[in-house]
Amino acid sequence: MKPDQPIAHCNTHQRGVTLIELLTVVAIVAVLVAIGAPSFQQSIARNRMAAHSNEFLSTLNFARSEAIKRGHSVTLCPSSNGSACSDSGWEIGWLAFADINGNSALDGSETVIRIWPALSPNFTLRPNANIASRIRYDSRGMARNTGHLLLCKSGQINGARAIVVVTARPRVSYSGDQTAPINDAGTSYTTCTP
Repeated sequence: MKPDQPIAHCNTHQRGVTLIELLTVVAIVAVLVAIGAPSFQQSIARNRMAAHSNEFLSTLNFARSEAIKRGHSVTLCPSSNGSACSDSGWEIGWLAFADINGNSALDGSETVIRIWPALSPNFTLRPNANIASRIRYDSRGMARNTGHLLLCKSGQINGARAIVVVTARPRVSYSGDQTAPINDAGTSYTTCTP
């Protein structure tokens, strides 16, 4: 027999995270989320604003090109149901129709060309009086009524965008520093209701 040999003890230390270390990391993550969340929400709001203004601008360009292609007027109007024009704000949705007789009214024999859905909640798209309920492009692609619409979120003019409908090509006006957009006279809009 062999003499008793001492049993070798492995000095294995279990490595892990202590409760204090875990709580410290959780506290740091919570602070970073609290700092970053408002900025992230503002970024999402700005992106939605840009998406909605670009969508309406593309709507105007669509109506203009359809009028040229079809050889007769195409009219845009607010519509909540996609089958009839409304006199409500444009944020409820809108449609384009072939305005063959050029009277800016959707008559029984005229065809709805395309329908757009309502804007996201809390967004408004308010026009001035010239284009309150209709925007018509003639067969040459010229707008027969001009004006502007203000796209706002939660009634705030800062960060809003103005969609300007001119005779030839529409455009979007906005301020890069999230203040109120500037009108054609060089002054800032003061309210979301033109």
